[in-house]
Amino acid sequence: MSEICDNLSHLLVYNTGDDVLAKRFDLLALRLQLAVLNNSKSIETYIQQIYDVGVNLYKKRNIPVVANKLSTINQVKTQEFWQTVSLDQVEQIRIELRELIKFIDKEDVKPVYTDFEDILHFDKVEERDILPSYTKLQSYKDRVESFIRKNKSHLVVNKLHKNIPITEKELALLETLLFEDSIGTKDDYIREYGDMPLGNFIRSIVGLDIEVVNQLFSDYIQQENLKPEQITFIKTLIDYLNVNGTLDKSLLVKAPFNEAHDAGIIGVFNDESDVRQIISIIDAVNDNAG
Repeated sequence: MSEICDNLSHLLVYNTGDDVLAKRFDLLALRLQLAVLNNSKSIETYIQQIYDVGVNLYKKRNIPVVANKLSTINQVKTQEFWQTVSLDQVEQIRIELRELIKFIDKEDVKPVYTDFEDILHFDKVEERDILPSYTKLQSYKDRVESFIRKNKSHLVVNKLHKNIPITEKELALLETLLFEDSIGTKDDYIREYGDMPLGNFIRSIVGLDIEVVNQLFSDYIQQENLKPEQITFIKTLIDYLNVNGTLDKSLLVKAPFNEAHDAGIIGVFNDESDVRQIISIIDAVNDNAG
């Protein structure tokens, strides 16, 4: 135990927050101490390096924190000091000067060179398919929605976007397209989206073509002498379908359709036939989603 206390307890503590130049000076001081203990020929090299540090710090004596350590700096700049230097004196120099190294001009700091040779074991080299690994990092939601946007021009997806009815065969084709291993399975879809019909899901991603939606309501707008709040309501309806593709009719009495009247469509349109006509258009849009 006494050996541990005497020989290990005073070892330098590595601090990740220290300046890198301070750490380099710690290493220099340690190497000099080891050289002194082993009576190594490298003592002169390390002394010369610390001597150079003292010379360069002396140039910065106008800095208050450097001026405070001027006595130590002057010591390391004299040959007499190094003739009888001890391990404790080297340690004291390290403690006194380590935080000042950062003030030395960069051109006076010698660069550290490293020479590493990489060894490549060709027998252990193997090819990896990076793309599938990247795909697995994406969530199922990201994969399937990204796939739909990239394939917006696909026959079935395009028909849904343009409000053209799709057949059972086309719906089956859509399932084959989406439930591939690279994208995800039907179970993945159910876990993420529950029982949402596939056509409605596609519409929620690609929306409904704006020209198609405008055309759906153009006849109604031209026939009727609509009030400003009614025109605003229809415009809100068109914008909603353009983005979302379908509409749950229960929303017609909720936000964003109740801004003009708390009762939504019922309060904005007094005539029941107007309400029925608008709802019939919405029903047709929803039905065409399959």
